[in-house]
Amino acid sequence: MKSSSKITEIPVPAEKKGLENPKIKLLRDRLDYFENEKKILLDLSDAIIKVREKDDLIKVFASKLKGLFYFTHAVISLIDKQNKTYYPFLFDTSAMHIKHPSELPSLLLNQYFLDDPFIEMTEGRDTPTAFLLDEIMDKPGIPAFLQLNYETGIKQAMIEKLKNKMETIGFVLIYSDRKKKFPDEFKNVLHAISPLLSNAVANIIINDEIKEKEFVTQTLLRLSNDMVSVREKSDLLHVISVSLKKVIYFTHCVMLGLDEDGKTYHTFLTDPGSRIKEFPEYDDIITRANPVNDGIFNVASQSEKPFVIEMESFNRPKVPDWFKLNYATGAKEILFKMLPDDSKRKHALLLFSDKTNGFNENSFEIIDRIASQLSTAVKNIVANEEILNKEKDKSFLLEFSHEIAAARTKNELSVAIHTALKKLSEIRAYFIRVINEDGITMSPFMHDDDVFYIKDPAFKQLLETKIPINKGITGRVMRANGPVTIDFVEEVEQGNTDHYIEFWKGLGPKKSLFQKMIGASLGVGDKKVAVLWVITPQMNKTLFDGICAQISVAIANIQANEEIVKREQEKSFLLDFSN
Repeated sequence: MKSSSKITEIPVPAEKKGLENPKIKLLRDRLDYFENEKKILLDLSDAIIKVREKDDLIKVFASKLKGLFYFTHAVISLIDKQNKTYYPFLFDTSAMHIKHPSELPSLLLNQYFLDDPFIEMTEGRDTPTAFLLDEIMDKPGIPAFLQLNYETGIKQAMIEKLKNKMETIGFVLIYSDRKKKFPDEFKNVLHAISPLLSNAVANIIINDEIKEKEFVTQTLLRLSNDMVSVREKSDLLHVISVSLKKVIYFTHCVMLGLDEDGKTYHTFLTDPGSRIKEFPEYDDIITRANPVNDGIFNVASQSEKPFVIEMESFNRPKVPDWFKLNYATGAKEILFKMLPDDSKRKHALLLFSDKTNGFNENSFEIIDRIASQLSTAVKNIVANEEILNKEKDKSFLLEFSHEIAAARTKNELSVAIHTALKKLSEIRAYFIRVINEDGITMSPFMHDDDVFYIKDPAFKQLLETKIPINKGITGRVMRANGPVTIDFVEEVEQGNTDHYIEFWKGLGPKKSLFQKMIGASLGVGDKKVAVLWVITPQMNKTLFDGICAQISVAIANIQANEEIVKREQEKSFLLDFSN
């Protein structure tokens, strides 16, 4: 008898039949995705942590990602909070699709405004922002680097913010030459790795700052050691140009010095690398005495701290000529520092830059650190120059006395004086007037014939004019017990006038070269016989006194000889007449 019972079928799991439960498959796929993402992040993290060199970070980061996702190149930019800009910080130039490599260096050095259309795409977003460049390229304010990328075939960009302590410090910029969207997996990985990138970048910045401080300290130590032995201007210029340029960017430097009268200043040291040397006015400008109250020096001398002068902001028609020439050759800023002194600050260091915002707090700190040593070096140079100048003055006066002593006639004396005075570079012209027999006027005794106005009718008229000894600037000199400095600009401003002032006013464009004149009465004992006028911005008083003393004796001797010759001629005439 057959049994009628059925065999019960044992249930077989769906996966055994080749049909996996969709929910389980979804969970399994997500698990695999997270495991893969975890592996990617761990791999990236491990690679980034091992990076020790700044330039390697972007290469390691980009190369690891390129093994997983497609893109052309990546750049890490940092934010400059003070200027509200951002700038390239880490980049791999070899990966950039740039057809014109010459354009790249300037683009990588520039700073770009945070409110440009490119960065504005990230506003209000805390996850990576991806978009086609076609969406924004027609907007105004597109940064130059993005325009260049677009022109070289870049079609898409992705931006991820880098944050440190809840504050955005920069951006990761990812570029692609394809229009296909960046996959969500790429965005997730980029977003997940960004905190580690932020930390790595922050550490690089800290390490760079440490290295920079160590480099600055070592450089300034060498600079200080070099300045100890400085005795000449050329040595100081070399120290500044070579050592200081290693830690501060500037194109050229100048040092200014206050004159003894406190009313003018002059160029103490000039940089031969300065572009203003190309101008024909250069030699005149660096030897010219400039009024202290020029809106530059008088303002700067009130500050103990270094500060920046933005040249564009000044009314250029009113600034000194040295300011105008430097601006004309591309200078945009001046770092101005008055050097400390025991009493009144007399010297200033000026660093010129062809960049805006080129000087910062680090520049100020460095200049402050070396200011005292610079001041000491300047004092050593001045002291050394005084010693050398004294020896030169002695040699000059000794040679001058021999030439003067050999002069027996007015013509010989004129040649001796001309030869001697023209050896002194600071003297631009000279002339001598003697007191006439009437005792109240003066007439020319000799004058410099090596001047541009020698054939000027106004000069010939001046030579023919008898000048009263008790009026105008001549009277001022005759009443004084020593040399008197005449500044024709000041005389005009004060409303003074006489023959010399009116002649100077008519000299035209070159009159600035003849702005200052020193006058001294000449005589032997208590008797004054003449006046020596010297056109010069400044003059060593000791040397000038020595020159005046020698010329005084020479004129007195020649006048005495002329008187003797005159009497002999009268005596001979009377003898001939009596016979």
